[in-house]
Amino acid sequence: MSKLSKIANIILPMRDFHYILQLEEYEIDRYLKQVVLRICKRNFEKMGKLQYTSRIKTTYFLVLVALILSGFVIFTLNVFVFILYLILLPFSTPIFIAVCSLCIEPFIQLLLIYKARKAQLYFYKINNKTKIIAITGSYGKTTTKYLLHALLEHTFTTTFIPGNINTYAGIVNYILANNITTNPQFLIVEMGAYMKGDIKKLTLLLPPDIAIITTLGDQHLERFGSFKQLVKTKNEIFKYSRTNTLKYATEKTSMLLREFNLFSKDIIAIETEDGAQNNTQIAVKVAEDLGVSRAFIEDALQNFKTPQRRNAISMQNGITVIDNSYNISPQTAEQMLLEANAFATQTKKKLVVVTAGISEQGTQNDAVNNNFGVQLNTHADEVILFPSVYMPAIIRRLSIPYKIQNPQTDFLDTILASVDGKSEVLLLFTTHTDLSYV
Repeated sequence: MSKLSKIANIILPMRDFHYILQLEEYEIDRYLKQVVLRICKRNFEKMGKLQYTSRIKTTYFLVLVALILSGFVIFTLNVFVFILYLILLPFSTPIFIAVCSLCIEPFIQLLLIYKARKAQLYFYKINNKTKIIAITGSYGKTTTKYLLHALLEHTFTTTFIPGNINTYAGIVNYILANNITTNPQFLIVEMGAYMKGDIKKLTLLLPPDIAIITTLGDQHLERFGSFKQLVKTKNEIFKYSRTNTLKYATEKTSMLLREFNLFSKDIIAIETEDGAQNNTQIAVKVAEDLGVSRAFIEDALQNFKTPQRRNAISMQNGITVIDNSYNISPQTAEQMLLEANAFATQTKKKLVVVTAGISEQGTQNDAVNNNFGVQLNTHADEVILFPSVYMPAIIRRLSIPYKIQNPQTDFLDTILASVDGKSEVLLLFTTHTDLSYV
């Protein structure tokens, strides 16, 4: 951002607070909490930038119109009040943004309903024989999706919705963009959720013939409110599936479903090991049940490459980097540390961990990150911390050497320059969005 735009942003913080609105996915209650924390702060973009989507452009336009009209009316009534209006503009702008976003929300939802119906009709018109494999869970969804595609593609015509496209709006838009191969035998879909009903909508949009729940853990608890609500939401993939849908879950997930009285007899429970093998065993079981030969399965497993940022190991500037920066939870953090420590020990190197902490744990944020500090002491040799809101809780329990790295888009280049590739292995955890850096 240029110096002139930064100065303008101090007076009229349109870009800053639209960026917060976008990062909070237009949830006004979460947005307003951020406004309270940051009302006197500016220039939040460090790790990312505001994306000028159609929704952001519409809100931008409405806010500008509202500010101009309200200013004109106040000016005609009382000049002194107008001066006060201008003085308070930096503080009132975030409220105007919230109000305008709320005003267009019903139209956004109506448009999404229309597009979803259109997408569903369009999809089944040209894919009337396609069977849907749907995957949800707290983590492992994307890896399982890619792995299952690799296991099936030599036996069946198989396609999938790529990358991290797993929301209702994202999948609807992907279908309408005509990106799906005509009439494949299988379409593999990843279904994500932030709140109750998210999986239900996706399940009704593309009713699965095969439904899978991977591992469940403490992820997005701030949004769900409780772990029980998270489990119930993920179980929507089973609850709203067809009566003849094949339902797969890990043994641990099955136990959780029993604990919350959600388990049914038609769920196929798969005994799995912890870590990456979890995803492999789920995908292999589904492929075997569909009739894929063992030879094809073994060949696919041997040649499979982990998706980016999910336990992917690479060499960068002569340094071994284990990239687990896509997501983190208390369960995955511990497992990733164990695996990275084993790898470093095997290669006779020290383990350096880059982290901003574990986010979205609600009232347990401090306790979870305290425990994370203990785990880092046990498994790592050095820690590079980003100054997030979670950092103080980690430092309180940290006894190994650490240093603090300011968040920036090119942070990895700076970190790589400080690591010795001959004696150290680098483990990257997720750095979170700019909302983690107050």
